[in-house]
Amino acid sequence: MKKIASIVLVTLFVLSSISSVAVYITIALTIEESTTSWPYNYDVPILDQTSYTEKATNGLPIGWAACGPTSMAMLLRYYFPNSMIEGDQIYHSGTQNYAKHTTAINYQPDFAGMVWKAAEHYLNRIWGGNAQWRSVAVNDPTEIIAEIKRRPLLIGLLWEGRAKWSDKNGDSKIQSNEIEEYSGHIMVLRGYDDRSTPQIEDDLFLLNDPWKGQVRTLSYSQLFGARAWHILEEPVLGYNIATDTGWFGGNFLTFDPVLDESMRKYTVIVDNHKVELDDKAAKDEAGNFVWWEWYHYYEDLAGNWYYPKAGGHSAKWVPNLAVDGVYEIHVIFRKDLSQSDVNYTICAPDDKEIGYKIVNQTGRGWADVSLGTFYLKKGSFVKVKNVPVNCNVDAVRFVYTGIKPVDLVLVLDRSGSMASYMGTKTRLDGAKEAAIAVINVLMSYDRVAVVSFDNLASINIQLTSDFEKAKNEIQKITTGGTTSFGAGLSSAINELKSRGSKDHIWAIIFMSDGWHNTDPPPDPYVAECKNLGVPIYTVGLGQYPTDVNEQLLKWMASETGGKYLFAPSLYDLQNIFIRFSLQATGWTPTAEFSGIVGEGQTVVAGTFDVPPHTTFVRVTLNWPGSDLDLIIVRPDGTEVELGTGSDNTYSGATVKPEWVILHNPQPGTWTVKVYGKVINSPDEPYIVWISVYAPPAPHDTTPPTTSLTMEGPQYVDPDGKIYVTSTTKFTLRAEDNIGGSGVKKTFYKIYNSSYNTNWLEYSTPFYLIGLADGQYTIGYYSIDNADNVESTKTTTVTLDTTPPTTTLTIGEPKYSSNATYVTQNTPLTLEANDKEGSGVYSIAYRIYNGAYDSGWQRYIASFCMTGLADGVYIIEFNSTDNLCNTEPTKSIQVTLFSWNYVFEDTDGRGTILKINLAHKFLQFITPDKDYGIKEATYMRQCGRAIIIHYYDDELRLITTSVDTKLDFCVAIAWDQQTGKRYFLIDKAGKE
Repeated sequence: MKKIASIVLVTLFVLSSISSVAVYITIALTIEESTTSWPYNYDVPILDQTSYTEKATNGLPIGWAACGPTSMAMLLRYYFPNSMIEGDQIYHSGTQNYAKHTTAINYQPDFAGMVWKAAEHYLNRIWGGNAQWRSVAVNDPTEIIAEIKRRPLLIGLLWEGRAKWSDKNGDSKIQSNEIEEYSGHIMVLRGYDDRSTPQIEDDLFLLNDPWKGQVRTLSYSQLFGARAWHILEEPVLGYNIATDTGWFGGNFLTFDPVLDESMRKYTVIVDNHKVELDDKAAKDEAGNFVWWEWYHYYEDLAGNWYYPKAGGHSAKWVPNLAVDGVYEIHVIFRKDLSQSDVNYTICAPDDKEIGYKIVNQTGRGWADVSLGTFYLKKGSFVKVKNVPVNCNVDAVRFVYTGIKPVDLVLVLDRSGSMASYMGTKTRLDGAKEAAIAVINVLMSYDRVAVVSFDNLASINIQLTSDFEKAKNEIQKITTGGTTSFGAGLSSAINELKSRGSKDHIWAIIFMSDGWHNTDPPPDPYVAECKNLGVPIYTVGLGQYPTDVNEQLLKWMASETGGKYLFAPSLYDLQNIFIRFSLQATGWTPTAEFSGIVGEGQTVVAGTFDVPPHTTFVRVTLNWPGSDLDLIIVRPDGTEVELGTGSDNTYSGATVKPEWVILHNPQPGTWTVKVYGKVINSPDEPYIVWISVYAPPAPHDTTPPTTSLTMEGPQYVDPDGKIYVTSTTKFTLRAEDNIGGSGVKKTFYKIYNSSYNTNWLEYSTPFYLIGLADGQYTIGYYSIDNADNVESTKTTTVTLDTTPPTTTLTIGEPKYSSNATYVTQNTPLTLEANDKEGSGVYSIAYRIYNGAYDSGWQRYIASFCMTGLADGVYIIEFNSTDNLCNTEPTKSIQVTLFSWNYVFEDTDGRGTILKINLAHKFLQFITPDKDYGIKEATYMRQCGRAIIIHYYDDELRLITTSVDTKLDFCVAIAWDQQTGKRYFLIDKAGKE
């Protein structure tokens, strides 16, 4: 669900655990307004152009004119979520005039923040993809609607119907430039709703406005036609920028990145805004971009070209990498005839060199050159120690490949039988060549270890990326005694456990030419590999399959998710090793070609099809012992220049096997050719593998583990019973075991005796919406990519969406007729009941009229209206349960009165008569009973009171006598328990 933030004033009922009172507070909150109903809505993040306070050359903040760069930054953050690109960085990256070169340092006072054509060039050249700027009629939404259904857009808006900014009266021109490519304001069009009707007049459009980082919803008429006056409040310059026309200015820009979503997620660009020059950052402490004196304006060329004016300086590009991983590094620059070779060094965070590449930057036009593929930890960087004079680098792009590095252990049999010959070489020599071929297939970020065994095992080389050292150690292996598969496997798994990286894929290639005949047996180590998800690829070498223990080797492979193959020759052994290494590193072959080639001959080995949006294709060529070359032909008929440009990574012509990785290859049919450069015999056999990268699935027999968490209203009673509401969010999280195949799907269902959703596939958090209150069970489980199914887990909850019910009891004295009358001593009692719910948390009440308001008070015990003036009052009350379900407020109106006269028994017997003049009420009190105010029965009437005739089981008021001409009151009471009569005779006083 996509949501939009908005600001509202809300009144909250707050339960204070400190003061135990209920209060109502009006506060401003940022809430999320659901936009689920929008059929097209892209989650483009919000940025605020006014946050950029750096001053331009005219002394004014660049944030005033950075709407275009800021909108572009929002769009790039949508596609490259970890790039963290900012609008001010793009402002300094040349979008003012990118047709020639960045960096545009001397921005003019007219605030030309972005040119549409320059923005198109910037996106294509620096970020990679297909950006296209288009200009259409301002009142024609056809293309806009068609494009927003595919992805978000940059859209240009007009102010005052012009392609420039002006003040409200159209007098003071903030931007004097009249070039049509400029637009008054630029936003991101990120959503569209056709309202499910055929007409477009009721369509809605959702936009990210960089001015103060706002989200706007515009109607069709506001965007494309009718006047829609809008004022930007408190702008930087004090102007009220407004438009009284349709907003759309006719310009918009689309962008389709080349990289797929998984690669874009962690890809980072280091543009000139972030490069460190002579160890000085591009931004100073005040947040302003600063450029060092060794940059200068190249007078001969138009546009803002900046080059070092002298040699000896250094530059460093430090990406803000979100994750450690395998990155392909590209350097992007505009060639120049006066430039020369540049030595780019890739460094680890501790400044240790990982690799380097010399790039010749002489020539004309733009260039995008790959420096190679490297495993980078956060903090790694690219540097040039000595930047040549007039050298120009626009950006360094760190492309996340998603490729997993591999820790591979080669386990070689060195028993005595390996000294026997197969052809012209011993079996051990052939195994050594096969092991070296595997190392030549590995990438620089992979690691290899070598274990050799007979009846004992040796770790010849620990896990390392120093492949030359590993090759040298392999050559030192010699044959020995008997054969112990367990000894070799034990050393291999211990090496992975002690030195293997948890971020790498682990695999073992195990080769033997015989039978296991010496303890320890391999069984416990095979089980350990299985539990850790380490596949064992096994190879049997011999003249016949019966020469080796095939049954055991096959079992070792199948038990761990590996594979077994038999090699009847050393060339077959080498090819099997290469095939297994490709499979172990994620480059499982999808096609294989083989044939023969003569010296000086070029043959077509085969063709393969590349579907659209393919990221990498690897072509690997192997042969026994001559010198062959690989030729790759694109679908358009052109040959790939191996090792140059940004579209391939090449092993080099002297490496065997020879291989090339094609980056973002053209869709279509590709051709692989083999050239016989030097052939030692009439012809040479060869084999070619075509591979598309996919991380290898580990052998996995352990299901995932799923957990359920609840957020929002919930309450657990003392018995452990869980209560929830319809707004409680249920989230399922599944994790697979270390080395597992990964979680494939998670399922859940909600049910009780009368309701059942059946099993649903989990994708987003869910709620118990639209269900009747009561007890429900939530069942859930997950499946991994190896189809291991977790046992179903359950959690039982009670849905409670019903608030408590509160009643108010009015004690004595009171009088009820058409109204309810109470005194200051009348007790008021509140009682709440939650039935089967989560229980009452609090009761609150409020007493008020036009002159008085108690505010909301938390109810503790019965209360009276003590100290209040006579008059009519409203008493409001409600209750809240432990889930914050709050009862709708109830109310009652009461009339509060006080006694004008109080007559007490002159003989001290405790008999009291209270009289109210306004309402003609009395209260007759004896030591036995407080009668309260009862409905009057008119016997006689005086000016002060109406006396009632009343009795009950204990005390009866027999008679009263009042004479309107007399100034005294007589009351007689008879106590039926004692048979005594009580008389109250007192003066009434004067009115």
